[in-house]
Amino acid sequence: MRLFPSKKQWRGWSLPSRYTAIGLYVTMLPLALTGVSYVALQVRDYLSSQIEIVEIVKKEDDFKHVFFDYHPDRSIDVSYPYVDAALSSDYIDKINREIEGNVVGAIRNNLLQYQVRYEKGVISKNLISLKIYQYYYYEGAVNGNESEFSLNFDPVSERLFDFFDVFDARRDALKEIKLRIARELNVICEYGVFEDRFHKASYVPRFFIQEENIEFVFSEYEVTPGVCGSFVVKLPYKSIVNYLRMDGPLGRLTPASGDWEAGGHFVNGIMEALERHKLE
Repeated sequence: MRLFPSKKQWRGWSLPSRYTAIGLYVTMLPLALTGVSYVALQVRDYLSSQIEIVEIVKKEDDFKHVFFDYHPDRSIDVSYPYVDAALSSDYIDKINREIEGNVVGAIRNNLLQYQVRYEKGVISKNLISLKIYQYYYYEGAVNGNESEFSLNFDPVSERLFDFFDVFDARRDALKEIKLRIARELNVICEYGVFEDRFHKASYVPRFFIQEENIEFVFSEYEVTPGVCGSFVVKLPYKSIVNYLRMDGPLGRLTPASGDWEAGGHFVNGIMEALERHKLE
């Protein structure tokens, strides 16, 4: 069965039949365009989700234009992530420029030691989490410095996730999670924490999303004395699930029924009291 008539058939049709056919084709046109648009959007979404994290490796020879002279003690070992998307976008390009800028920004002529490494956390269609560690030592400095930063974003909707995109402010998530972090900090750094800085309401810790845990990352001097260096505080999801946003990127971890069991409330109340007592 043919959808369109041949020239011979068309000529044999009466005028009303021709008008009927034309009306049918005009009606079908928007449907066809809608179908084409839908397929195009599906293809675009699919290509947008095809993302690979590629490792970029740099050595001293790659920065000859910066190092004007040879230094026998210079050691450059750089490895950082590049987000390689099947369908590139200005947003992905911006992410890559930020990563590269943070890494290359430390390269100066008096740089003697530089190490950069990274970790991949959750890598999915709607969530990519990356963590980058840096150690740099400049000639003449008393000691080197350690820094860490993380990126959590949705490559499809082109959205960067901050703390309150993941955690529920209505449940006082920032305060409660800081209490849990502080407990671990007192173990990690025996020299203490900068309490005024850490507990300041405007201070929001950075985080790195893994499959089983969430890591909060701290650069050297950020909330502890320099002797403690940079470090991470790892919290399992089961300890913070009550503070996750149900409509956030980790909402799948939250139970639909909420925390309703009486025994659980009793135990949680005791544990929270003990945690606060240890922090006082």
